[in-house]
Amino acid sequence: MWENMFQGLDESAIAADFAARVRDYVGPANYAALRQLNAEWQCDSICASHDYCDSNVFLFAALCDAIPGLYELSETEETPWNFMDDMAPAWNRIHDIATREHFTA
Repeated sequence: MWENMFQGLDESAIAADFAARVRDYVGPANYAALRQLNAEWQCDSICASHDYCDSNVFLFAALCDAIPGLYELSETEETPWNFMDDMAPAWNRIHDIATREHFTA
């Protein structure tokens, strides 16, 4: 059930939404610095963004906007323990897209 929830998403649009949330939170100057750090410091995911905010919160918010009911389902007691495992492939692809298209100078 959960794994199907993450199929067929417009991952580029979610990555753009994610990047916009980070940009809006940190402001233009810090966002430019974040992009420069990511371009210079080749690291997994978008490590440099953690200097400015908890990027996971913004990515989950972007996913919740893309998947109606995701937040509510993630908060229920019936949520399976492997929920994050089911979400991980899409999560990682979206992180990679955001890094490639938005988080590097």
